[in-house]
Order: sequence, then C-alpha cells, then structure tokens
Amino acid sequence: MHDPTDSTPIEPGNALTTQGASAPADSSVTMPEVGQRIGPNRILELIAEGGMANVYKVWHEGLEIVRAIKILKPGFNEESKQRLHTEAKISAHLHHPNIVEIYGVSFWKDAVPFMEMEYIDGFSLKDLLKYQKQAHFAFAISIGYFVCNALNYAHNQVFTLYGKPYQGVVHRDIKPANILISRSGTVKLADFGIAKPSEISLHTVGQKVMGTFSYLSPEQLNGDPLDYRCDIYSLGTVLYEMLAGVKAFPQKTISELIQKKMLNEYRPLNSFGVEVPRQLCSIIDKSIELKKEKRYSTAPEFAEDLTNLLKKYTHKTPEQIVSDYLKNPKDAFAVQRKKRISAPVVIAISMILLILVSFTSLLLVPGMHYQIRVMLARAGAWELKPASPSVHEAPVPKKNPPLPVPFVSAKDSQAFSHAAAVREPPFPSVIEEKKRQAGPSFDPLKVGLNAARQKHFNEAIPRLEAALQKNLGSSQRAEATMGLMESYLSVGDAAGALRLTNSKNINDGYYHLLCGRTFVMVGKYDRAIESFGNAQTIPSAYKTSIVREATYLWAKTLDEVFKMRPNSENKRACVRAWQQFSKAFCGKGAAEHCRDAQERIASFAR
Repeated sequence: MHDPTDSTPIEPGNALTTQGASAPADSSVTMPEVGQRIGPNRILELIAEGGMANVYKVWHEGLEIVRAIKILKPGFNEESKQRLHTEAKISAHLHHPNIVEIYGVSFWKDAVPFMEMEYIDGFSLKDLLKYQKQAHFAFAISIGYFVCNALNYAHNQVFTLYGKPYQGVVHRDIKPANILISRSGTVKLADFGIAKPSEISLHTVGQKVMGTFSYLSPEQLNGDPLDYRCDIYSLGTVLYEMLAGVKAFPQKTISELIQKKMLNEYRPLNSFGVEVPRQLCSIIDKSIELKKEKRYSTAPEFAEDLTNLLKKYTHKTPEQIVSDYLKNPKDAFAVQRKKRISAPVVIAISMILLILVSFTSLLLVPGMHYQIRVMLARAGAWELKPASPSVHEAPVPKKNPPLPVPFVSAKDSQAFSHAAAVREPPFPSVIEEKKRQAGPSFDPLKVGLNAARQKHFNEAIPRLEAALQKNLGSSQRAEATMGLMESYLSVGDAAGALRLTNSKNINDGYYHLLCGRTFVMVGKYDRAIESFGNAQTIPSAYKTSIVREATYLWAKTLDEVFKMRPNSENKRACVRAWQQFSKAFCGKGAAEHCRDAQERIASFAR
C-alpha cells in the first residue's frame, strides 16, 4: 500500500534524510488503534505511517467492504488539512482503472480530517524494489505503460475545483511509493496530495519544495512554471531505478543532488551490466532530459515508444507480464526477442547454400558420386553401403553421442544454500528430467519438499508451485504451502512469500512463524507481531521447537516498532517481550540470543 512518508515539504539546504520529519505532535490527541471506529469504518490494521498522515485498512460496516483511510497525524496545520481536502477534491474527479479511487472526506472526533479511499490488496513498487533490487526490462516497461495511461487521463481531465474550471492536473510526485500493484496484477497511481491543476498553484509553500527530491524534475527544483512534462521526467527516473537497482540521482545531500540534476549527470544505464535494450536506454534518457522541450511532450507519446519496444521482445501484453510476474517472477520474464538476421549472417547463409549447390553438382559427375560418399564416410558423416562387390571400403561405425553433462556437479549442488548468489535451479539434464517425469514415481510435492529440506530452495520453488496446482488434501496443501514459503523467504523473494500469507485453512504454529517473517520483510510490523504471537501458542504438526524462535522474533519486532515510535506504550511492550524471552529460554546457560535480550533489558533500565 501507499507509503506517505516522502511527501513532506523540505527546506532547501537540509539533508535529504529529513524528508520524513513530522510536525510536533499534539499530546492531547492520539492516533486511532486497531478495532476502533472511524466514521462507518472499523480499523483492521495500520498499512503505512508517514510524517503527515497514517494509512489504515478498514472495514466499512455499512457497505460490508474493505477500504482504506488516510488520516492526518496530531500536530497537523491548516496547510496539511487543505492539502488533504485538495487531494480528495482532485482525486474525486479521476475515475480510471489505473488511479486509486477516492470516496469522500470526513472528520474523526469532529477534529481530525480523514479521507476514505480504495484499498489495494498488494504492494507498492517501493516495497518490491526493496527486495528485488533490479526488475526485468519487460516488467519495467509494463509498469511505465500503466502509469502513462493514468497520467494521460489526469493530464486531460476537465473538472471544477474551488469554483473554477480547470483542464488537466499535474501529479508532481511520481515515485515508487505512489505506484501500487494489486495481487491480481493491476497497477494504480496513488496520492494526488501535492497535485495541482495545469499551471495554477493552489497552495503556496514559501521557499519549500514539494515532493521527493530524487524524482523531481529540474523545473520543480528551480520553482519554474510546471506542465505535464515534469511527471514524465519523474516517471523516467522511476524506470531508471527499476532497471539499474539504484536511483538516477542517489546523492545524499540536496546541494549535491541539485548540482547533478542541473548538469544532467547520471550514470548511463548500460554501464550496470544488466540486460537493458539500447533502445530502452534511449527512451529513458529522453524522458529525463534537462530541458523539458527535449522530453516526451505527452504521456501517450512516452507510452507508445515503450509498447513498440516491448512488442519486439514478447507477444505478451503488459497486463499479462505484470500478472505473470506476481505468480512467478522468474518465468514471467522468459521473453524472447524476435531475432533479426544481420547482414553477416545473411552472407554466411548464402555462402553455405552456394557450397551445397556446388557440392550437389559434383555428385552428377560420373564416378564422382561414390568417391564423395567414401570421403564423407571416412569423416563419419555418412554411413557407407557398398555400391558394388568390387569396392571393399570398410564401413565407418557411427559415433555414439556424448553423454549429457549435468547442469551442476553433485558437489556444487550440495553447496547451494539460501544465501547463494546463483539463482538458477540445479536441475538435472533434460533427458533425465523427462524420464523422471514420465515415471510413476515422480511427485512434485515429494520432490519439492525434499529439495527444500536439502536447502536447494531454487529447485524446490517450481516443484511446490506445481504441487499446489494439484488436488491435494488439506494436510498436503499445508505442507506444500509452508515448504514454498520457507523457500521464498530463503531466497529473499518477499513478494512470493507474501502471496501465501492469506490462507485461512492453515492453523499451524510454523505457518504463523513464516507469516511473521514475511511481514517483517515487507515492513508490516503489526501483522508480524500478531503472527509471532500465534506461533508461540499454536502447536505445529510439521516442525518442533518453534516457540523459542517465535518468541525471539516477537521481541525483536516489538523492538523495531519501539525504535520507529519511541513512546512509553511501545517501550513497555518491548521490555515485557524481552523479559518473557529471557525468563523462558535463558536460565543459567548462555543460550542463543540471550545476550541480545539481556543487553536490551539493561539498556531500558539505564
């Protein structure tokens, strides 16, 4: 879901790390908690927390539907309140499949404004890039295509705002955190909080610059008049980051970043050693030109170049690519370029044909036909059969084909672990694999679980995915799900593991432990704490001795929450958790993790 952390205005000259700074909190007002009601909605969980606002997943009791609300934090000023209202007013006019829907604005406790909006069951692009640093170019192109669709609609929408008619709206804050991807593969653009109609600025922020510096266009940094091309620039920097694994402008201070942007100095995409077509590098270079006159003038123009390039590499649509990625990132990118025959290849083929034609003509010469066959037989290219009893040329035996070579040796295969840098699965040869699959003993569940136990996680994943497509019993399905989750977590694929956390038919302690680990990876600490708590009390039929690990991770997660929100309530919860772990598992011996617990308890006592 949306991360509202980065949209706070920044004073020029400050370090970039101040972007998430929030206004002083009003101690008389506290944020709502899980279970409380906000209007007709009951809070289910905290999705994201930022400097200006929090976002919650809620249940609309009247409509019986899941939605999200964005509510200002204590200490908000009139400007923040007005920005929330403006976001709601602008977004209420935007009804597009690639834009998050807004349903209305109201007040909590008659004082704190909140906005009710569409809930996206999925992830932000920021979350995905956190755990899969570099995206395949087909996936990046597809994301760019959908965002271009959303921008084209917003840029051309006619609407009335504060009594005045406007033509189009500039988003001004395109970044990975504002690009949401649902589990079904739908891409949505979110957060029009600092958007403005065409070239009219609704809210004056003095010398402050609105947005996230790494993605802002040079004209935004200069305070120049803006048009739709500033959104194109920001989207170009997002696509750059998806492909390179780093920001186009990764500088740590504002002064350095502005200097690089004004000189348009960034590392060329083709210097990162990743597969990026030369034409795509040129497209992105054009989108982030220093002078906006040299960029794409419209979002459809940008989208057209992206999709035309995509068609050269795959017949899949952008919708299929995104959807397939969420199911299996590795297989989704098995796109093949439509090969074009280069001039040297054409010349080589022509020479071969010429030789074959000449060679065939020699066969027509009397007496030559059999002599050539003898010559070929000696070379092992022809099985000779005597033409007449007078010829005693010995037949040349056919050479046996070489034995298939395994993809990796047995020794190398044993060396594979969850920390291995090699992501290709150590599959056996194609012939052996076909024989194994053809035999009655081949069982993807059994093979996948065995691979997971041996820590061959990359081999286990496709087997267990295949097993889950079969008609399994409840216990087999639970075992396959947990083995697959463990494998995804071991190779660092948070998106793959997160898909498996919504099973309501598995009530096993180890499953809850794996869910907790997954939620920690994606920053959903509240859900992680709940899952680790379940893992401490619910027994496991598949793995013993999980209580110790669950209790430790429970305390560790509460510690992380306290570091992010160091209030008295979180401190008490953190201390209790460490004390519980120490009392239950440490005793007299210096067991694993006990030193961590003792050090944390001592630090709170000081």
